[in-house]
Amino acid sequence: MERVYRLELIKELLGKRTISNHDELQSELLKQGVKVTQATLSRDLKTLRVSRVTDKLGKSRYVLQDPGTSQFIDKELPDHLSGVISIEFSGQLGVINTIPGFANAVAYYIDQVSIPEIMGTIAGDDTVLLIARSGVSSNQLAGILSKTFPSIIKKFI
Repeated sequence: MERVYRLELIKELLGKRTISNHDELQSELLKQGVKVTQATLSRDLKTLRVSRVTDKLGKSRYVLQDPGTSQFIDKELPDHLSGVISIEFSGQLGVINTIPGFANAVAYYIDQVSIPEIMGTIAGDDTVLLIARSGVSSNQLAGILSKTFPSIIKKFI
């Protein structure tokens, strides 16, 4: 019962406040009378499928993901993808350049959408390598991405 209450409280806190790290979340939980270790908090965040994203100002924060749809509950995430600077394709590969610190969020978002034609992504600090499945051309990949992410892709394709 304690764990269920704690998980619900974490979801509520992340929905109401901007929380950037474990210490902040642990402090907010303590204010609500819930004492939790860092290890337990890490497991709770993993269970809730909480991700850390970087906002337009370069600040990190936690966001929840809707477990039924693999879509982020946080309405600001598509704006975070505005950190994309350029997209270029060559064969079955795509290179997405981002503002420093944005690449992981972009790659994670692409991976979570589960586009069948995309095998996966590899992210650095400001670059995402997008790998298409065999037989998918760069034109097909550009089309798929423009349909899936119209707000960030349209300015590059």
